[in-house]
Amino acid sequence: MPRIATDAIYRQAVAGILDRQSSLLKVQQQLTTGLKHTTAADSPAEFTQGLALDQRLAELSRYKDNASAARHRLNVEESALGSVTGVIQRVRELAVQGNTDALTDVDRRQIVAELRQQFDQLVNLANQDDGEGNFIFAGGNNGAAPFAKTATGVGYSGDQSYRYIAIGPEREIADGTPGSEAFQRIANGNGTFRYTADPANTGSGTLGAARLADPSAYDGETYTLTFTSATTFDVVRTTGPGSPATVVSGGTYTEGEAIGFSGVEIAVGGTPATGDVFTVEPSAAQDLFSTVQNLIDALSTSTGTSASAAQMHNGVYNALEDLDRGLDHIQTVRATVGGRLNALEDTIGAQEALDVQLQETLSGVRDLDYAEAVSRLQLALTTLEASQQSFLKIQGLSLFNFLR
Repeated sequence: MPRIATDAIYRQAVAGILDRQSSLLKVQQQLTTGLKHTTAADSPAEFTQGLALDQRLAELSRYKDNASAARHRLNVEESALGSVTGVIQRVRELAVQGNTDALTDVDRRQIVAELRQQFDQLVNLANQDDGEGNFIFAGGNNGAAPFAKTATGVGYSGDQSYRYIAIGPEREIADGTPGSEAFQRIANGNGTFRYTADPANTGSGTLGAARLADPSAYDGETYTLTFTSATTFDVVRTTGPGSPATVVSGGTYTEGEAIGFSGVEIAVGGTPATGDVFTVEPSAAQDLFSTVQNLIDALSTSTGTSASAAQMHNGVYNALEDLDRGLDHIQTVRATVGGRLNALEDTIGAQEALDVQLQETLSGVRDLDYAEAVSRLQLALTTLEASQQSFLKIQGLSLFNFLR
């Protein structure tokens, strides 16, 4: 039977105690940090999985922050567009109110005063910022107010671009609308053509009903209805194939009766004079500020004569049509913003659900089971105490103790 040296017994006992102390220290560190693994060596696979989950959660957090910022800007834009809608509706009410013959020029000046206030409010809304110094309708150049009044109207200093923000892997969303798209690119007239009266007309002829009666026959050219006498007219095509001024039809004038050509039907009211001209031309882009300014100009016209009164009515007629197109356009832009907000809400909801799922997974990989750890702590304490008690008894054993 081999002999076991006393120092070997000592070394083995001390090693056992140190091992128990190491186990106890590990459990204590786990309880202190709340983590299952304090070093990668404890469980390389779970430690690596935890790092990957940390990275995924950090990426998700950035997307959530971006989505929240985009939602804020789009909510501000939607609110601003709602206020713009209110301005247009009020301006339209004032237009109808000012268009009656019962008012005097003095009465209309009071209406014009409110219209100027509404005009300024419209510019202010177009320069809405997000509360952080970034302008909603400036496109990519959102560090400065995009709209400013000039001698000729309202100028736009923003750009035409949309600013996109990442709200997920390979997913971006526009967090605003360029002012050029929201306020400038609006078809005037009825959206297909515009019907106007020459400001130089000397009769009392006024613009009547106008509609696109046959879209298949409409050629998009410019036509003039020229009165050759107080009771007769010619319809002249001034653009398109052939000579610059080609008479395509003519007839006898009857107040309010529809006059048809090229798929278009128009009517004239009042009493036109010889040489008076009414024009039908394709709709063109017009900004909302010009529409309101044109209305202000029309209602500022003196109505001392029948011709000037007709000019005022014709200006209001055109402004009302342009306001209706402007209202439709703003509603379309607003609907687009609403669609983006809905998409953002869905995305944010999915992100929050994914965040909870990832947090739960990370907790399973990394977080300590305290009940189980406390049990291990108690076991480690018990085994350490047993090792220490055993060592106390073993260290007194020596052959020399029996030789005395």
